[in-house]
Amino acid sequence: MITREQARRLAEVATAIAEGKRVTHRSGPHAGHAATIVFSDGDYTIHESPPEPKYRPWTLEEAIDNIGRLVRLKNGTTVRLIVSAHDYDGDAMLYLGGLGCPDAADNVLEEYEFLDGTPCGVQE
Repeated sequence: MITREQARRLAEVATAIAEGKRVTHRSGPHAGHAATIVFSDGDYTIHESPPEPKYRPWTLEEAIDNIGRLVRLKNGTTVRLIVSAHDYDGDAMLYLGGLGCPDAADNVLEEYEFLDGTPCGVQE
């Protein structure tokens, strides 16, 4: 039988794993290795998940470098080709194949991704 304190700690570890955090054994023969939920009085370290990378919209030069690449709507199946880019009042505007008007780089970052799932912007 486990104590309330042990149950509380195991619940904390289980919640951390469910949230995608890395949990490792702090001591013993498995120190540093990924933890699995074992109903024992283990000593665990919960590592905070790394922060999500932040992206900013492309500058005109960066948008030009991406001409010819395919992008798709996030959570969608529509794929478009980046056809051209130009400057409009200091903002990069992109023409995507099949669309009659350009789209601002900040909107492309928000609405589109490359086919491998990476954002259409620059990681900061």
